[in-house]
Amino acid sequence: MIVKFFGLLDLASALAVFLFKFNIPKIFVWAAVIYLGVKGLIFLKDFSSLIDLTSVVIIIFALYGHYNRLTYLVVLWLLQKGITSLV
Repeated sequence: MIVKFFGLLDLASALAVFLFKFNIPKIFVWAAVIYLGVKGLIFLKDFSSLIDLTSVVIIIFALYGHYNRLTYLVVLWLLQKGITSLV
């Protein structure tokens, strides 16, 4: 049950980061950053949590105007992680 909840939150985070390019309010993206950061720190022993923490850094760069191809990779990472958690 908790895995599906995290999957939904990962999908919501991917959507927020993707829609930020189209002027979604920053508060949604900051919520995604906080969620991914906290989850990454809680499950730090897992390799995917290290990628989540790296994603946090890339998303923060995107918030300050550096939205590039790495940001799209983060969106894809979160999408596949969310979909995999729901299946």
